[in-house]
Amino acid sequence: PIASDAGATITVDGTAVASGAASAPIALAVGDTTIAIVVTAEDGITTQTYTIVVTRAVATPTLASLTPATGTTAGGTSVVLTGADLTGATAVTFGGTAATSFTVDSATQITAITPAHAAGAVDVAVTTPGGTTTLAGAFTYAAPVSTDASLASLAVSTGTLDPAFATGITSYALDVPNAASSITVTPTATDGSASLTVDGAPLASGAASAPIALAVGDTTIAIV
Repeated sequence: PIASDAGATITVDGTAVASGAASAPIALAVGDTTIAIVVTAEDGITTQTYTIVVTRAVATPTLASLTPATGTTAGGTSVVLTGADLTGATAVTFGGTAATSFTVDSATQITAITPAHAAGAVDVAVTTPGGTTTLAGAFTYAAPVSTDASLASLAVSTGTLDPAFATGITSYALDVPNAASSITVTPTATDGSASLTVDGAPLASGAASAPIALAVGDTTIAIV
């Protein structure tokens, strides 16, 4: 600042500054910072105050990574997003769908709960007053792994199961004549992604097993 009268004195934010000289650097917070310049006349009584309001823009956010990078299509996965300038985040989205909830842990971290979404890789975006940052294809939705290990049907090449097959029943008896020296079984899994074995040998769902030798008396056949 330069005073009109060489006899006047100047302060900038309370610190004396010679007329025509630059002040010391003034720290700027994000948002508004008011700088007060007070000129005191040579009489030491008369003053004039000038103010400058400096508005510093909010920094543009950036996303660097997230963990875990996969979750189920049902949503509900807790994901930690890391980056910079994340303070004040107003939205977090996965594939364009708003997170179920999120917490800004710090300027460099957000914890978000994924919403439900179709399977596949999706973009993850965070919006703050400074803008929006996006990580392309950063999170992958996967269909939940089935826990269904039941059979939809079970057929045998000879005889009749006792009791009749039902999904919830796991033990059966089967009487065959002495002339029947072998038998095949055809199990079909309820879930098409399940795997099957018959007496330890892998078998495709819905396919007949290799012939199983039958001793006279009891033979136990295990279908897993």
